[in-house]
Amino acid sequence: MAGAPYRRQTPSSAGQEATSLLEAWCNTLLKLSILTLIVAYGYYAWAIIGGYLSRPVDARIMSNLHLMGLALTVAGGVGTLCLILLTLDEVAWTVLAGLVGAGMLFGTPVLIASYSRGAQSASVAVVSHYTALAGEVMLGLVLLRVLYEIGVYVRTGPRTKLQEEKDAEKLRRKGAITAKLWARCWDMPYCHESVRDECPAYKARKTCWRFGYGCMCHPRMIEAMIRASTQGATAVAKARQADYVRSDLSADAALKPDERTIPCTKCAVFTEHQRQKFRIINPLVIVGIVVGLIVGYKPVMVLYAAFVALLSRLAARFTLSDQVNPAEWFRYLDSPTVRIFFYVIVGTLLLAYVLKAVEYLILTKKWI
Repeated sequence: MAGAPYRRQTPSSAGQEATSLLEAWCNTLLKLSILTLIVAYGYYAWAIIGGYLSRPVDARIMSNLHLMGLALTVAGGVGTLCLILLTLDEVAWTVLAGLVGAGMLFGTPVLIASYSRGAQSASVAVVSHYTALAGEVMLGLVLLRVLYEIGVYVRTGPRTKLQEEKDAEKLRRKGAITAKLWARCWDMPYCHESVRDECPAYKARKTCWRFGYGCMCHPRMIEAMIRASTQGATAVAKARQADYVRSDLSADAALKPDERTIPCTKCAVFTEHQRQKFRIINPLVIVGIVVGLIVGYKPVMVLYAAFVALLSRLAARFTLSDQVNPAEWFRYLDSPTVRIFFYVIVGTLLLAYVLKAVEYLILTKKWI
């Protein structure tokens, strides 16, 4: 009996199978990690709120606290990593995992200060240690993901479907890629060589966005490009093409001989000019933010210390027991390691959002 024909596995199909397998494993591990996080932190919350840690505990309970702490840390790290791999196209989901980590890091001392009476007990110290460790691991992975996003953003610029289509068109055009950092309009891939010598901006040696119009918006030049593109066609085809261009230009409103058909904000040449401007301004913004973060470290740390003190005072005000000193359980948040960690996280998020704002102002709104 003849067997099924053997099909040789191509590298592309092997890569797709590996990707699918990785996604399946990440999905499974993410679900297990979420379940473990809920169980482990729920155990801690139950022990704190129920008052079980306000009195000395035996070795069995202490062992359980260590076990749950390890499970919380591992689940937090593995779950965050799997979420990063599954949502590489959208960094917002990773930031959500960071919020969960920050909640454990800063929220647990509130629970301890509110419900635990044995402020110096070893069991509470174990809970504080593992919740802080799990939160730091999750925030650390989120930090790496955001840094990767910023690195790709700086290296390639914002990627949109429209831009990918334009890049593909540039690759199809001869001599499309220019090495100039600050090119003039006639050096760009969207300037049509067939009508360049007739372009008033080119003749005046002024870029079209400064001159007022060019090959992308001048009615006569658009007709000239169409005629150049129909060389070799029949007279009937040329006439039909010219009639089509004229009817298209006058479809919405009658145009004066030198009136632009589109504003600069919709012009591919001007959009490329904005992208060049973005590539120049972006590194300057990054350097400025880094310098600002270095200079502002001490003032921000003063605000951070005031924030931790505020949390301690709020916990002292709303705690249900007068035998608790909340400052004891907020003290580790003001350590040098946590301060630097917090500052790096905040600085990275600030950098990411400022770069998005620059992109919006230059490429979307074209206000700069």
